[in-house]
Amino acid sequence: MLVVVTGTGTEVGKTYIAASVAAQLRSAGASVQAWKPVQSFEADERDHGNTDADVLARATGQDAYDVCPKHRWLELPLAPPIANAALVSLRSARQDPVVAESRVKSLLAGDPQSHVLNFALGNQLA
Repeated sequence: MLVVVTGTGTEVGKTYIAASVAAQLRSAGASVQAWKPVQSFEADERDHGNTDADVLARATGQDAYDVCPKHRWLELPLAPPIANAALVSLRSARQDPVVAESRVKSLLAGDPQSHVLNFALGNQLA
């Protein structure tokens, strides 16, 4: 099952809702993965292990770099449109690698008892 977590803006609780759902599924014996295509944060969040990827990793048992690839950790607090613009250098002419990786993560989950919590980039919903 693929669950996509979206919200109307930043700081509305998407990460904490997703972490709660993941923890509940995991405690019920389900295999759970979280996937956050990109994250931006302040340095003190990283220093204290409180980035979104860290929070989700604790809930799922994953490594934080499996939740969000290290090359997509932006150590600046950015609104989603600006964070997405920061990824322009990662885009190919054929397909957005964030979308491609997201699809691969979903396919790898394959097991009907596996759950993938996927985060949509905010400005793509506008």
